Amino acid sequence: MRQLLVIVSSLVMSGAAFCTEIHVPADQPSIQAGINAAVDGDTVIISPGRYVENIDFLGKAITVRSTDPLNADVVAATIIDGNQSGTCVTFRTGEDRDSVISGFTITNGGACCEECGGGSGCGCDEMPLAGGILCDYFTELTTVVIHRGSFPTICNNHIVGNSGRAGGGIYACVFCSPLIADNIISWNTCTCCYGGGLSTAGSATVVRNVFEGNSANSGGGAISFMNTSASDPPGVISGNTIIDNQGWMGSAIFLNDVHQHLLLQGNLVAANGPQPVEGSVSTIDMGAAHVEFVDNMLVGNYSPIAAWVFCCGTDFIMDDNIISGNAASCGICLSNTPGTVTNNTIIGNTGRGVGLDGGEFLANNIVAGNSGPGIRVSGPACLLNETVVDNGPSLAVGGILQEDSVRSSFVRNCIVQGNGVADAKQMEITYWNSRCIPKVSVDHCNIEGGIDSIDVQPGATLSWGPGNIDADPRFVRPGRWDDAGTPDDTSDDVYVPGDYRLLPGSPCIDAGTNDIDNPDTAQVETLPATDLAGVKRIVDGDFSGAATVDIGAYEFLPGDADGDGRVSVLDFIRIRNSLGLDPSSSPDARLADVNGDGSVNMVDLLLARRQFQGR
Repeated sequence: MRQLLVIVSSLVMSGAAFCTEIHVPADQPSIQAGINAAVDGDTVIISPGRYVENIDFLGKAITVRSTDPLNADVVAATIIDGNQSGTCVTFRTGEDRDSVISGFTITNGGACCEECGGGSGCGCDEMPLAGGILCDYFTELTTVVIHRGSFPTICNNHIVGNSGRAGGGIYACVFCSPLIADNIISWNTCTCCYGGGLSTAGSATVVRNVFEGNSANSGGGAISFMNTSASDPPGVISGNTIIDNQGWMGSAIFLNDVHQHLLLQGNLVAANGPQPVEGSVSTIDMGAAHVEFVDNMLVGNYSPIAAWVFCCGTDFIMDDNIISGNAASCGICLSNTPGTVTNNTIIGNTGRGVGLDGGEFLANNIVAGNSGPGIRVSGPACLLNETVVDNGPSLAVGGILQEDSVRSSFVRNCIVQGNGVADAKQMEITYWNSRCIPKVSVDHCNIEGGIDSIDVQPGATLSWGPGNIDADPRFVRPGRWDDAGTPDDTSDDVYVPGDYRLLPGSPCIDAGTNDIDNPDTAQVETLPATDLAGVKRIVDGDFSGAATVDIGAYEFLPGDADGDGRVSVLDFIRIRNSLGLDPSSSPDARLADVNGDGSVNMVDLLLARRQFQGR
């Protein structure tokens, strides 16, 4: 037993020896000296101060941090200053996630360093790849050639005021995939290429960062993914705030020739511009990539072309995004990009709401209050359960414009209302073609003006199917254009968004069709499982005993009196409190009138209870 205790004690003491804390400058005079003295598992702790040096992790699995990486004052006071003599921090010897840099202000990296050629006025080839942080790779020659990239953890830093030829703040070369989390990456410049804040030719996991004020000479003011391989790890850009960045193509994000799976989720992209050519987010020549854009907000960006651009044969999913108030020719422009666009809110953009070159499947989107046509289609597309309202207030064609379509498209279960000039001959939908004969089918839609508001020009064939109606959809709260007190000047008009859910008794309830496959396309189109609010499709909203999908982006849920997408005890309380109220004069009573008969009574409570029990 005594011998066993001695062995265990030795192991514990031996393990402790591999977890040493090295303090700078108390134990070592510089950060690099601390790294040189450390072994795997050690922590190098840096006291506040300005450290003018360019450090290299040397492949070590160590943590280099300030005294308190979560304290903004400590981060601001603990500075790695690259002195314009190269990259501030380098990972180039196969570092992994256990190689951590945390809690520093990393600044003044870049310029023309001696190892890159030196001298004033040097060109791009003489500049360091990255100003702030470089993740590089090396080639190991054994019986086979092995390329080993770096996978470090970069967290809780302020990376500011750096410049590089490939990435201003951070550059990750091929085979590299850093974790970049909880940093502020600001006012960095990529002088010769793409990615002012971050550029990668490999992959990266980019989460919860702030990208502000970065710029790139070519594109991707904040972030650039370029020339990646299908063998690279999946890329993630999630939970970031991306504001006030500039770039020639993609003032915020530029994606080019990306071949691995890439997820962009939960990002706020705002106020980027004003000098990009192709949008605040542009993706060009995406190759075989599978890209998902989910739950992002794109607001207040400027671009001569588009807020979002997807190009050249990309398979993508775009779901549950808000694209609003962008000054661009269109909110979303898609070019030859087969994929799905579902559950998005595209409101109040200057120019078209959506521009399509064909091959897309659109469902459950709100396209409202855009200055140009709501949706412009140039190619085959499926528009399903769209709500397209109040677009193009100064245009003859404000709703859907389809042109130059080689194959057939269809519009089904859609609301198309209030688009175009109100006091002129409104064309809610226009189909025209100058070089081929498309077939366009419209059925089970609520279109203001009916077939008379559809302009079919020579070269196009319209199939006016069953189930089309022309009626007030009865939104919970319609949107409207505010003329700002100057009715003769449309330049200052502002769109006030509405609530486009359906009131009880809406003619759109159970008025669509569950059969939405387009027989003229190879793919089999199916109804999305839920609507824009996450309410399941399909609900028997008119209590007929046969559940049929509603027209428009929202499915009416009987008994959901508070509009939260479910029926609960709170709805019973609201209905009870509305008993006897007139739905025509009480907003609460409008939703409490479950069966839409013009009064709130015990029948409404019973119907809500039935819906609650059947959930």
